[in-house]
Amino acid sequence: MSDHPNPAAPVVMLLTALFIGMALLLGGCASDSSSTTTTSVVPTESPAPRVTPTPFNPSSDERPGVPTTPSRYRVAIYGDSMAHSIQEQLVENLDAGGRLDTSIRIFAGAALCDYLDDIEADADPAAEGAPLWGAIIMFSNNTFTPCMADTTGAPLTGDAAFEKFRSDLRTAVSTLSEAGVHVWIPTVPITRAIDEGADDHLTPINDAAAAIAADFANALAVDAAAAVLNTDGSYAETLPCLPLEPCTGGTDTAGQGFNFVRETDGVHFCTSGYPEGADILPGTCPAYSSGAFRYASAITAPVITQAASDWAIEAEN
Repeated sequence: MSDHPNPAAPVVMLLTALFIGMALLLGGCASDSSSTTTTSVVPTESPAPRVTPTPFNPSSDERPGVPTTPSRYRVAIYGDSMAHSIQEQLVENLDAGGRLDTSIRIFAGAALCDYLDDIEADADPAAEGAPLWGAIIMFSNNTFTPCMADTTGAPLTGDAAFEKFRSDLRTAVSTLSEAGVHVWIPTVPITRAIDEGADDHLTPINDAAAAIAADFANALAVDAAAAVLNTDGSYAETLPCLPLEPCTGGTDTAGQGFNFVRETDGVHFCTSGYPEGADILPGTCPAYSSGAFRYASAITAPVITQAASDWAIEAEN
């Protein structure tokens, strides 16, 4: 199951190193707690104990030589079940590594158009609370909700669904960008079904994200999908263990330890699955997930880097 050519992907290693390096740099920048709010599924193999593979202490106070952060920036995360299955790791990375507060706008099955009103409200400088500093937008173009239906009430399909998503994404990025908010749009990794020949609706989404982000100075399309795929871009069920993580998947024929990085549904990232009858809506995977760690770290690394840059500028002024 794991005889693939060493897909420990240099990009994964570099992003992991960057994330941990930034966390060590910023670990003492502030000491107040972060605020988070709400909200794919499918069981798999035996759960490993919940372990965070990061050697730093996220609750440490300021350290000599590291200036105290002037403020905590607020980041909103808008997403569907792909974001839901890595939600806990996203929040953990942004809080512990970047000292960032998070507002969660995630629900399994949601479409981007379900959140356009929230995006407009969050971007409003006059809104109550801390102003929005950054936003992560990650959707795979679901068509389950009314905003993705045609005039007869039927779900949009094919080109119509794609054009609606592309239009909504441009609206969202434009709204946030005009308010001075940094925007990150992670690529969505292909699923097992797509790898086996099903219609690939994700590549056009990723291409649209790159094209739209290129039109805005403070928007970035992040190739986070590469962190959970083989080096040739194909679907990966397992990947070689990273140096800092629990290695629980077994070993391949060459004796290389590996971890499962996708759920048994071939889509999501909580590889332990959820206990029968568990409430999965809070987005808490009961065990460490290598796929969630890799994907979330690739997404949050540029966010943390930008926060460090903005903090440095803020500290000088």
